[in-house]
Amino acid sequence: MTSFLPRLCCRMPNFISMVLFLLAFSGTSPNALAQDVVEGLKLQLNEAVNDSEKVMILSDLCWEYCFTDPDSALQYAEQMYHLADATHNDYLLAVACNDLGRSFQRFTQYDTALVLYEQAGTLWKEQQDTARYLSIRFKMAIVHNERGYFDEAIKEYQSCLQGFEQLGDTLSIIAALNNLADASLQLGMLSQSRDYARRSLSLCTIPDYDYHKMVALSAVSSYYEEVGKIDSSNTLLAEVIALQRELGMEVEEAISWNNLGYNLNRVAQYEQAFQAFAKCLELSKGVQNTHQIANAHANLGSTLIYLHKPDEALPHFREALAIAKDQDLRVLKKQCYKGLFDVYMMSPRVANSDSAQYYINQHLAIQDTLLNEEMIKEVAQAREKFEADRKEQENRILAAENDLQKTRIESEEQQRIIQWWTFGGVLLLLGALLAVFLIRKRVADRLKEAAWESQRFRAVLRAEEEERSRISRELHDGLGQLLSTARLHIGALKKAVPDEKQTSIHQATGLIDESVQEVRNISHNLMPATLQGKGLSRAVRNMAHRISDSGTIEVTVSDQLESVERSEWDELMLYRVIQEIVNNSIRHSGCTKLDISMKATGSGQRIVVKDNGKGIDPAQMEDSTGMGWSSIRNRIALLGGTLQVERGEGSTFVITIPVRP
Repeated sequence: MTSFLPRLCCRMPNFISMVLFLLAFSGTSPNALAQDVVEGLKLQLNEAVNDSEKVMILSDLCWEYCFTDPDSALQYAEQMYHLADATHNDYLLAVACNDLGRSFQRFTQYDTALVLYEQAGTLWKEQQDTARYLSIRFKMAIVHNERGYFDEAIKEYQSCLQGFEQLGDTLSIIAALNNLADASLQLGMLSQSRDYARRSLSLCTIPDYDYHKMVALSAVSSYYEEVGKIDSSNTLLAEVIALQRELGMEVEEAISWNNLGYNLNRVAQYEQAFQAFAKCLELSKGVQNTHQIANAHANLGSTLIYLHKPDEALPHFREALAIAKDQDLRVLKKQCYKGLFDVYMMSPRVANSDSAQYYINQHLAIQDTLLNEEMIKEVAQAREKFEADRKEQENRILAAENDLQKTRIESEEQQRIIQWWTFGGVLLLLGALLAVFLIRKRVADRLKEAAWESQRFRAVLRAEEEERSRISRELHDGLGQLLSTARLHIGALKKAVPDEKQTSIHQATGLIDESVQEVRNISHNLMPATLQGKGLSRAVRNMAHRISDSGTIEVTVSDQLESVERSEWDELMLYRVIQEIVNNSIRHSGCTKLDISMKATGSGQRIVVKDNGKGIDPAQMEDSTGMGWSSIRNRIALLGGTLQVERGEGSTFVITIPVRP
């Protein structure tokens, strides 16, 4: 029956990735809320007579509530910020920004937290308070770490580490090294993670540093686990557990027992793994951590399957599944459904193929859902990054064109100065000639530099289009193939699934088909294949067909461009101009019909795009600083053409492009 054994049981996050060090202004550790302390602070707040005193009392209240009642902490922090701002005291305002940023970070409102931390850091830097400035930068690194931006976190941690070393702050150095070890581990930089953790351990030489020693040991243990040295990892985990027990960290100790069980299962020491998971369950129940309780039950069930004890595994999977359903823990539900499938296939007492089929179907359904969500997320992230990079490049090109225009105006002004001095008379001839020589040289240098800049901007545009083409190919050939393969696998399940379950199969197939179509649309928008293979006319027609097929807007195309010969680069530039104008009309004009006319003239090409929307004011368009119109104007200018906008019953855009010599 070994073919029905489950995958390795679910491993909880390593302790080091759960605990990140917040260097607060106070050296107090975040203990449980002491009610007598809070009541005393509230009494002091009521008796305070000035705003400065109130700000500092509110700061203490924020700290006391931060780890136990985040809502109250946020309320006090907001009150504190407004009072500090009214005092016009930079010190108090920096303290308020720190506390308010910490509260927003607790609610995962990271952008707001970063803005407040940045403001606090600027104030501390202006006051030349290096220690507090580094503390703020360290918190910003923690925010990057929590968001999953590990590259940015590592850069910030390294900068803080250098500052802490200059200050000789051993405790902060240890914290920075531990967090660098964690971030490096998240990026798969295993040797770097190990080295940072070992440096931290070398500094943890006194009992006061046991907490940080425990975190560093956990990081090294994770390194050994990743490289397959399970025995070494388990030895260090035993030390971690001992330190956590001494420090009274029951939640974290439960996690470490879970991770120890995970490692023991990897080396087939199932009896010892069962004992480790049982200890995790005992501790988790003691602290009433339902998520950890569910994980422990599921892992106990999986381990019992390894031990060929499916009847004993059944209640554990049911307990875990009940919690997973209540808290909508989809990954845990997937593990439980797989475990229950194994139980009903292995156990002679409860063997039931129908129940087994039900549970494996539930397992596969969640697995497919998670896979689809991950794929969609990756596509969205890739698209967002590409759009941001594209707009940034277009802004740079626009700025460069403005600089070029400014240089031309300056050149014309210098030429007028030259003419004035030329007519100055014979007595000033030598001086005038010298001035002419110097000025013309400067003008020539600027024009040469401007021409070079123009060539560079063309190269940037070309690189941008090449990158679009590359991303288009990768989306089509990579992600598209993966989605198609996933559809084939789901299709293969149809015969094995009862008729009443076919709806789930059809829904999954439909989701994949929608994903495939979305990938194709993104790929085509990035780089239409017809443009490279069959020219501008065919590419524009294909674009029109796609829009018309949506059923909301009718797009017609008429062209007489067969006799016009242009380079692939020029055709691509023209296609981007037409594409941007059409997109603007669809988004902003409210039109229902678009006409695109492309015609060859004696001197070049004339392209007319007309819609029946509400029309656009040409003057407003000229003044627009939006990236879309800037991109259109810049591309037409690079082709040496002109754009004319007419407003009547809708808008008419007339593009005239001359023939290049």
